[in-house]
Amino acid sequence: MDPDAQMRLGKLLDDVDEPSLSSAERATYGVLTGHLDSLLAMSNCWEDKLWAHCKSLSEQMFDEFRSGMATSASSPALRFSQIFPKLGLSDDDFKGGFFCNVQKFLALRHYDALIRYLDNAMSQNSAFNRHRARFSCHLVFQLRSFGVDIEERTYNLLIEHYVKVLISDRRVSLIPFYVSKLRRDLQILWYAKFLEDVFDSSERQRYLAQAREHNLDVYSICLAVAEQLRKHYLALVGNSGHPETGSLTTSEFSLRKSVTEDEEKVISAIEWLLFEPDMLMAEAVREAGALGRVFLLNENLAAVEKLFDILPDNADEAAIDIWKEQNDDASGALTTEQKNILKDYHSIRIYIVG
Repeated sequence: MDPDAQMRLGKLLDDVDEPSLSSAERATYGVLTGHLDSLLAMSNCWEDKLWAHCKSLSEQMFDEFRSGMATSASSPALRFSQIFPKLGLSDDDFKGGFFCNVQKFLALRHYDALIRYLDNAMSQNSAFNRHRARFSCHLVFQLRSFGVDIEERTYNLLIEHYVKVLISDRRVSLIPFYVSKLRRDLQILWYAKFLEDVFDSSERQRYLAQAREHNLDVYSICLAVAEQLRKHYLALVGNSGHPETGSLTTSEFSLRKSVTEDEEKVISAIEWLLFEPDMLMAEAVREAGALGRVFLLNENLAAVEKLFDILPDNADEAAIDIWKEQNDDASGALTTEQKNILKDYHSIRIYIVG
């Protein structure tokens, strides 16, 4: 350092310690010299204190380098890692603050500790709001793109948490993108959950188109939606499964001719199977037969009629074609289970047609 510069620095350091100066003026000189105490005196939050420590340390390291006193023991990584414990001891906000802890782990490259911290924060729902859920989701995306190894369970849990937020807020244009980042079985589960409350046909088609754009398994999703809605209905009516296959009789029924809201929902679930008829028509026939028997056992003829109205007249033929293609039997014979499904379907259709 030239003599004039050294003299000016000495004058600034003297001014920092001048008691007659205001704290703000001393802090100004502290910025120029890296004087830590004068900077901390004007620091009101953990961000200010972090900056003060970093500024002071950078000035100190520059002086050491300029004087030839720098050593490997005073490397930036070692020196900066000492700042955060100091902040943790001196700043209560730092101890409990979400983003300051995240920044600490990122600055120190303690990625394992960061992921554990996010996992723990997520388990405390009150501390994991919508903004933090979105931030954490994108953070793990970015870390993984950098090659950071993130435990699969936590990675999926963080994304699932934000997907729940998106479904709750009906952010429908964003849902397929984030769902596509999940493991395949979770993709099917969460997109099906999202679609459960979608009843408008045009909206259903639009959301399935979005799913295809993000390479989601539309076949499995449609099947999952129909199954979930049927299970919900069976739970409501107290039926834990399909009635046994057999001949239908109505002599003991006093059949209702109105359809409840819950029945409307489960009937509309069959429509999900009709969006992929080349693959799912057989499932539609299976579901219609099983659900039709449940409706009859619950004495509702109107629900049965409405259920079968949404199926095309050749649904059984399409199902047979699908089964023959799927079966290993070269003769094209149907399995016993498939024959029973058709028996249920035909007996109900014959009954309601008259």
